Amino acid sequence: MKVFDTLYSKLAVTLIALLLIVGIFYALLSQSLLKQSYQSSNQQLNQNLATDLVREMKLIKGERIDQDSMRDAFQVMMLVNPSIEIYFLDVDGRILSFSADKKLIKRHKVDLYPVQQFLQGSSQFPLLGDDPRSLTNQKPFSVASLPDVANPEGYLYVVLQGSQYDQIQTREQFRALETLGLTALAGSLVIGLVIGLLLFYRLTRRIRRLNQSVDRFRGDDLRLADKTVVGDEISQLSHSFDAMAKRIDEQVSQLQVQDNLRREMVANISHDLRTPLAAIHGYIERLKTRFDEMSAEERKEFLDISFRNSARLNHLIEALFELSKLEAREAEPVIESFSISELVQDVIQKFQLEAASRKLSLAYRGEDQLPLVSGDIAMIDRALSNLMDNAISCTDAGGTVEIILQLEEDSIQVRVRDTGKGIDQEHLATLFQRFYQADSRRRNSSRHAGLGLTITHRILELHGQEIGVTSQVGDGTTFLFRLPLAAA
Repeated sequence: MKVFDTLYSKLAVTLIALLLIVGIFYALLSQSLLKQSYQSSNQQLNQNLATDLVREMKLIKGERIDQDSMRDAFQVMMLVNPSIEIYFLDVDGRILSFSADKKLIKRHKVDLYPVQQFLQGSSQFPLLGDDPRSLTNQKPFSVASLPDVANPEGYLYVVLQGSQYDQIQTREQFRALETLGLTALAGSLVIGLVIGLLLFYRLTRRIRRLNQSVDRFRGDDLRLADKTVVGDEISQLSHSFDAMAKRIDEQVSQLQVQDNLRREMVANISHDLRTPLAAIHGYIERLKTRFDEMSAEERKEFLDISFRNSARLNHLIEALFELSKLEAREAEPVIESFSISELVQDVIQKFQLEAASRKLSLAYRGEDQLPLVSGDIAMIDRALSNLMDNAISCTDAGGTVEIILQLEEDSIQVRVRDTGKGIDQEHLATLFQRFYQADSRRRNSSRHAGLGLTITHRILELHGQEIGVTSQVGDGTTFLFRLPLAAA
């Protein structure tokens, strides 16, 4: 591993870069604040400078501006105070006279908005105005109306920080920043690096331990080196990884169980598909080869057997398609209000003939005038039919299958009870698992694909409901679920 590939080295480089950026930003910010502070104090100190210059240079004779002596007076004042620049503006802000070299003047007009603010007594300093020697810069200034404020013919505009002052100030600021900035930057780098590198070392040491734990986990060892949860993020991450490892181990075990169930289901479905296909193929082949030798009764018997096997095959394929749609959520429930008691009676009527052929009794028990429930009536019909079909196929002749409706506080409980042989307790926990069949003896039935309970469970899941089961071997089985009452 290269030196700069480690987290510690990356953090160290990041810290150095951050300290450099902070140091440079601090130096620039300090320079800007110092400059602004100096401009404000300088402008406040020289606020009346323009008015004093008008009086001292005697630019007003009588009530008129003496422009003949103005330029000479400008030159004298520039020699006395080289940090200022003096300009005479007309009432529109155009520069009429000035103390600088004509080649240095970049502007021929000054914006009068800050001038008017200054004359109105603005206390917001520094108040910056246009610098005639630059097209972009602005500087603090002092200004006075000529000959007076009441009847101005122009303005004496004094830039307090002239170009010569700027050159000297820039040079001195650079020296100060060079000394102060480098000292502060060097000190902060040394102190920050020492403290930061120590902290980073302690931080990355625990991360390295966690990385070792991850490597062990990758090698099927779920033990972690640091089990203590101190409270900081790294300890919490270590604890979370430990929990994640346990959860993954549980999920792997569950996936193995599901995979075994899937394999068993695929084998069962393959058998269920192959058996009717083989029967259909065999009987049709015999009909084809011995058609002329067979009697009408034999032909009818062969066709009836082939028809029953094709019906069984069709039923299995339809169940598989239905389960596939439910698993893919292609069939979403359309919720509506309906009478569950009427639906139950329709389902019982649908199975009446089959129950009679098996010598079974079908019954319905429920209160009179039950309220409406909410759900997809077609899906609930399918779920009830699956439970009834399952109960009838598991009940011997002379038994009873009944549907019981019971009103609860905000729902109606639906129970489908039979007096069949019951289900072993070991099968109850996995009865509704995907790809699971508890009763393999029904595989030879022409009506059952072994997917009815799985489909019913999925339908109730889509309605946000659960299905439960209670059973005792030799004492029958009861399936139950609930449907919420419809809103008034």
